Amino acid sequence: MFKRSLGVVISCLCMTEAIATPELDNLALSAQLNKSYQTLKSQTQQGKNVRVIARLKPTQQPATYVYRTEKLAKQSQIQARLSEANSELQTLGVKVSRSLPRWGYMTMEVSDTELDALAHSGLFDMISEDTANSAHISASSQHVNAQEAHDMGYSGAGQTIVVFDSGFDVDHPFLGGRVIQEACFSSNATNHDTSLCANGATTGIGPGSASICENEDLNECHHGTHVAGIAAGALTGFSGIAPEANIVGVQVFTRVNHTAICEERTPCLRTYDTDLLAAFNWVIEEVERGALENVATLNLSLGGGQFAGACDDRLLAAPIEELREMGIATVISAGNDYFNGAVGQPGCVSDAITVGGTLRTEDDLLIVRDANGVIDWGTNMSEQVDVLAPGRRIESSIPGPTFETMSGTSMSAPHVAGAIAVLKQINPDASVDRIEQVLESTGINVTDPRNGITRPRIDVHAAALALEGKPIAALDQPSYSVMVGTQTTFTANASSDPNGRTLSYGWDFDGNGVVDEETSQSSAQHTYQNIGSYQMKLTVSNNERSDTTQASVTVYDPVLLSIIISSSLL
Repeated sequence: MFKRSLGVVISCLCMTEAIATPELDNLALSAQLNKSYQTLKSQTQQGKNVRVIARLKPTQQPATYVYRTEKLAKQSQIQARLSEANSELQTLGVKVSRSLPRWGYMTMEVSDTELDALAHSGLFDMISEDTANSAHISASSQHVNAQEAHDMGYSGAGQTIVVFDSGFDVDHPFLGGRVIQEACFSSNATNHDTSLCANGATTGIGPGSASICENEDLNECHHGTHVAGIAAGALTGFSGIAPEANIVGVQVFTRVNHTAICEERTPCLRTYDTDLLAAFNWVIEEVERGALENVATLNLSLGGGQFAGACDDRLLAAPIEELREMGIATVISAGNDYFNGAVGQPGCVSDAITVGGTLRTEDDLLIVRDANGVIDWGTNMSEQVDVLAPGRRIESSIPGPTFETMSGTSMSAPHVAGAIAVLKQINPDASVDRIEQVLESTGINVTDPRNGITRPRIDVHAAALALEGKPIAALDQPSYSVMVGTQTTFTANASSDPNGRTLSYGWDFDGNGVVDEETSQSSAQHTYQNIGSYQMKLTVSNNERSDTTQASVTVYDPVLLSIIISSSLL
């Protein structure tokens, strides 16, 4: 209760650290090596050279160190072993292209015989293909079908996402100069708390207020920059969920030097309810006076405590309710304590849209296990969770400017915040109730086996279709070849309406803009009397909106075709 009343922590990778950190998979040794070797072998046996990454086998650490820290000693030891391994690989005819001492990785391109030498050298416990991946945020946005919504013309343009978080690298190219306002709300307390606002003030408004990134030991701008990138990042080839939305960055954390609050890691970053309330108040006042326009949502990738039910008596419930009445959704991460039937606060507030986590490209709950298969951490789940979104190994922007993989429901929440900005572009007047209903009704259901709670993993494209209300016209074939003078049946069973409304079908068989037949059935019959090529058009309507598609039709005369073929053979 003491820690709950003092503040909340960022809902990221681990319970004791405020900010998520990069992670590596715990791979099985001999089994994993054999499995990957066989997979790579299937390629090299075809004469292909394959780019691979190999990981050195771990060794027993010495009992004492001559270096100041275990980390430095380990780094030095791995570097020495990499040099030895490199020399041995050279004798085997394998050329190393790059070494990564931090993790004991070596990259190389190998032929079939070189792969055999590598696998049987006894040096490595893992060999994996060095695949040409795009940034992982691209993969997660694909999993929630964000690109399809972008292709429809909906990418959050004209909408604004407010992010309450740690600091932001507002100049990061992934954010594209779309941070339109900054603010800072932080605390000071003698021998306890240090404000992160400029000049030690507890409040800062305007350019530069949220982008003070001076203390590298706490990575003060990593988390906020990462979260903002997931919601609205944009670069050629990959993007966040709402790549054209504007961003308001609000720094709400304080540097805390108190073991009772920070637990194992002191100092740490924490955010107090008072600073969150001040931030909420600022946003509401800015919206009311017209200084912030088209605010679709606020994202809070933070939380603390354990609440089995709604916590509408908490301080933060009032501003969240007020924002909802203003048409602005407050999106909050559920937390990573793997609670069964509970979430942190303020995610337990009924008027919030609380987001649990799934894997990046699979519809399973976000759960991480240690090397022994024991659950290390995972998404909280309770009746207060509204929707799910990817949160496992999501790559996004961090100061540098560069990119980094992080995991946690902190990463899940901005997927939903971005989706809301996309939907508000479609219908700026849609209420939060309507937006939430669309996200929930169009998602892919995922069930927590511990308690049977089922929640939808968001599908941005399906939600966009449902809110847009436009039917989909789709013929069952892209082209047709029919015999002249013969009745032919054309079908459009693939047509659909996102809200399940009854459809009507208008058939223009000649493609001349005149509807030849209108039916309530998804099929129609037509007889072409003349040979030639036609562009048949189909218009599908739900009595409110319509969609049109077309297909080429080639009409032939079998007798004439036979004469032509016979003549060509003479």
